[in-house]
Amino acid sequence: MNFLRRSISYAISKDVQLVTTYIDDFWQSAILVDNTNEATTNGNQIVITEVVIRATLWFGDLDHGKTCYSRPIRERAARVFGYIDQFPSKQLVKGMIIGLWRHFLHVLMQCLAPRKSGMDGMGHSLLSDMIGLTFNQPFNFSFMILQSFQSQLGYRANDKRLQLLYPRFLTLVFLSTSESPIW
Repeated sequence: MNFLRRSISYAISKDVQLVTTYIDDFWQSAILVDNTNEATTNGNQIVITEVVIRATLWFGDLDHGKTCYSRPIRERAARVFGYIDQFPSKQLVKGMIIGLWRHFLHVLMQCLAPRKSGMDGMGHSLLSDMIGLTFNQPFNFSFMILQSFQSQLGYRANDKRLQLLYPRFLTLVFLSTSESPIW
């Protein structure tokens, strides 16, 4: 698992105290301004960009642009991961991946998937995450996280589509970007 130590280890293992009121504040006030997420949390202005995410979460990635490998690369990787069904156009079914790869995928889905339910399928972006980690290939995790945040902006508290994404990552960003101590 050396590839995990080189990339996402800090972000998924750093011990942080989650304060749900701050996370709720963020999502209630977040707006998109020039491809950045801006919000107020506990009176602190928070601005989240791809650069802030990269510096805060220590992903070790670079700005590689896209967050999805081409279809031929995804198809080959799916076979390496033991995918035993036809390569689908939308998402792979977790149950069709055999052996330890299925467990690794499950961990990735729990840590990085931008959703709170329906965890039986893996979209092409998450497959690309897995390719980048496993084969030590360039992958822009920071941009993926930023895109996930931005996909949630504009949903109101009672909207079923709102998912309070990545509370651990948000807390690390709060701690690193606020001018005054949050807690």
